[in-house]
Amino acid sequence: MNLPFELNYFNITLAIGALVSFLSAVLILYQKSKRLANQTWFWLNVFVVVWSSGYALMITTQSFEIASYSNHVLHAVAIFIPVLFLQFVAAITKQFEQFKFRIILLYAIALVFVGLNPSELLLTTVKQKFIFSFVSDAGPLFIYYTAFFSVVVVYSEYVLLRAMLKARGLYRSQLRFIFFATVFGFAGGSSVFFLTLNVDFPPYPMILYSLYPILVTYSIIRYRSFDIRSIVFRSFGFSFIIFVTTGILAFSTALIVMLLGIESIIWISIIMAVLVSIGYRPLRSVIEKITKSFLYKKSYNPDTVLSDVSDETSSLQNLNQLLSSVSHIILDAFGTDKISYALINEEKKVTVPFETGFKPGVSQKIIQSRNILKTMYKQFSNKPTIQVIEEMKIMFDNGEYMPGDPKLLNELYENDVALIIPLKEKDQLRGVIAIGNRKSGDPYTAIDLRTLNIATGQIAIAIKNAVLYEEQKQFNATLKKKVDEATADLRKANERLTQMDQSKSEFLSIA
Repeated sequence: MNLPFELNYFNITLAIGALVSFLSAVLILYQKSKRLANQTWFWLNVFVVVWSSGYALMITTQSFEIASYSNHVLHAVAIFIPVLFLQFVAAITKQFEQFKFRIILLYAIALVFVGLNPSELLLTTVKQKFIFSFVSDAGPLFIYYTAFFSVVVVYSEYVLLRAMLKARGLYRSQLRFIFFATVFGFAGGSSVFFLTLNVDFPPYPMILYSLYPILVTYSIIRYRSFDIRSIVFRSFGFSFIIFVTTGILAFSTALIVMLLGIESIIWISIIMAVLVSIGYRPLRSVIEKITKSFLYKKSYNPDTVLSDVSDETSSLQNLNQLLSSVSHIILDAFGTDKISYALINEEKKVTVPFETGFKPGVSQKIIQSRNILKTMYKQFSNKPTIQVIEEMKIMFDNGEYMPGDPKLLNELYENDVALIIPLKEKDQLRGVIAIGNRKSGDPYTAIDLRTLNIATGQIAIAIKNAVLYEEQKQFNATLKKKVDEATADLRKANERLTQMDQSKSEFLSIA
């Protein structure tokens, strides 16, 4: 029994791309189905799946009718891909309203090409090219189709690049990842235009197209600002492991079949069975190990961090030494280089006894903000937990949240503050700790937040004790000074009395 189609690098790549695009579409839509960027990403990938499947069917089938039908379908949906991409870029960069008219206009132009699609003005026929039995053949207007596609893609990448350069923190990391992934993706997918335009350049870069949905999905998950539940993230990781492992084995089977010229389905099944039995478990183990180290890597042990913090908070009484020591532990464990402490003193004034990493003067400027103390009390009264600035900023921009002081929120975000952690002692707010974004760009996880929450509880008590210790030292020093001054005054008084007694005695002796 022979296969009804020929396995090769191109149709395997297209099949992988279609599957990954479908998984990416579903996963991102599941993340937040009402968000425009997620909805657009879903439909963009649905169209990519149709294009990829159509192209794979066209170059694989031996039927002229099927190839011709696939040719028209794939080009009808492909023309919408760059417009959907621009809409996605506008949505994720929060510029949709600004680009709304342009996007509508581009959809209208795309519909014109769809109307031309059945005619020979756009596509004449399908015919044998390279190793394929059937490939699209360009009509006289196809060059304009190609130009439209290319210009919209380049313009979209420009908009994305410009937004990336202006962005900060984790949002910038997300946009950077999406930018490079989509550049590679469109470079790979657009390589199919050459054969259609009768340019002798086979679409070998197509593998780049099949990888870009993985990279974009990973970037949205990795820099998600806690938008995706951990279980979804891990499910994606597990599916990714299985998918890559299976893909490698399938690709290896196809390669062996092509090299040996095997056409019998029985021998192909035997080869695949042998490869699976020999290579599946070790291959999966290797990929799983790499994936775990890449996706779930923890650079610290929470128990060790808490133990180190406990040791320092129980042994140090000097406030500056205490803050310096625990800051070193936190910075090292969480891979950041920015931390600042804002403490509320007995006079209800906010001071910054220690900071490192932030731009000079930033903390002082923030604590001098109008009604800063009132804002702090109100914020932690409404939400008495760690404040994730990136998450709050996204919710604020989406109209889902109104902070007590929007200007302060923007200042924190602009100055690379990732977390604001309350320092509470007996349910009384004693101050806050500001921690910067990680140098790697990774978000703080739920485990990170729990660890920091426990650690800062210990730190808050230690700060209170250190402040009391400093006050006691200052009181003792002041008391000693006053006692010394009183003793000195008493000594001087005694000396004067002694002198007076001597003078009196001398006077009486003369008399």
